Amino acid sequence: MATDMAIALEEKTPFYRIKCVFFILVSIGIVYVILFMTLPQFIQNWKLLQEASLVVALSPWAIPAAMATTVFLILAWALVLRLIDKDTGKHYERTVHVAIILSIVTIVVRLPMGFILDGYLTSKNYSYCYWYTPPANFSSPVWVSKPQFCIEQTGHIRKMLVEWLQAQPNGGRDLSLLDVQQKVAELNAAHKAGEFVY
Repeated sequence: MATDMAIALEEKTPFYRIKCVFFILVSIGIVYVILFMTLPQFIQNWKLLQEASLVVALSPWAIPAAMATTVFLILAWALVLRLIDKDTGKHYERTVHVAIILSIVTIVVRLPMGFILDGYLTSKNYSYCYWYTPPANFSSPVWVSKPQFCIEQTGHIRKMLVEWLQAQPNGGRDLSLLDVQQKVAELNAAHKAGEFVY
């Protein structure tokens, strides 16, 4: 009983409320990034894939991350309840339980997602391109419709090259290998001259 009263007193301190507001904003920020940056990029690349574009970048994290937005929204709601001192009773408990269940479902969905995407892209005759794929965690693997278009030693210009390829008419599928090699040479020259081409 004394412990419960101590927790209740701690929760009413201004510092505790500031922490609640901070984590609410973080949760909403994560939801914003997923819904307005990660998911649209996945949808755009999925359309490029259906159009048989030369280059596509599909992240196996996109769909699980979209599912995870509900978890972050529920956690934000739970923190709002705490912030306004309405976190007592079964409503708060159910909110936390739902967040936990959705987190588990998200993890379970993510596990096979990489294999499903890889298999689907392979069935469409796409090849994984190491040189175009960013090394950062959670970045989207890049695939090319023709393996010869995955040009080696282009890691330092990968972002600009992939963006250029995807911006071409018909998703770049009408480009010749010479066209791409010339663009690589152009970006390499700009890189050597100190221009920002990442």
